[in-house]
Amino acid sequence: MQVIDKQTVHDLVDRLTPDQIPVAANLIRSMVKFPIEDEPISEEEERAVAEADAWLAQNGGRGIPMEEVLAEYGLTMDHFPLKDQGSGSHD
Repeated sequence: MQVIDKQTVHDLVDRLTPDQIPVAANLIRSMVKFPIEDEPISEEEERAVAEADAWLAQNGGRGIPMEEVLAEYGLTMDHFPLKDQGSGSHD
């Protein structure tokens, strides 16, 4: 496995296109802001994960659709408009 140091990362950043820079910046920012958790998992957390896995298994491996969750609170997806995800249309 190749060892990657900061200089290698800097070199890769230098090769990015202008369109790729914001994506890379957001990724790096999130990695710095939310570092990988290295704390041991508690028994309570293990139980919660086991319960969630069991619930998913009993429900065909599918979660609850967002529309159903929002409906419980009297909301719809229209309350959360998504901004353009790069569909190519820029009016």
